[in-house]
Amino acid sequence: DTSKVQFVMISLDRDPNVAAEYLQKYNYTFPDFRLAEDLPALYSSNTIPTTYIITPDGKLAAKEVGMANYDNDELRELFGKTKRNN
Repeated sequence: DTSKVQFVMISLDRDPNVAAEYLQKYNYTFPDFRLAEDLPALYSSNTIPTTYIITPDGKLAAKEVGMANYDNDELRELFGKTKRNN
């Protein structure tokens, strides 16, 4: 439900085609952006990818550095869904 969750990608590549090709390769439909200025220190990271979950009021709820499995109970709880019964 995009009224509750929005995914975006911020590309750090100088060539805008790199992000566009990545999104197309994996059939992602979320928007990608390039920085107009430096990131705020709160979002600084030396690792790609880094994932940030930001609340609707702009607060940082979670940060994941590096590749991750996002199909987990912690994220389900964060988004208000029930845990998976395995």
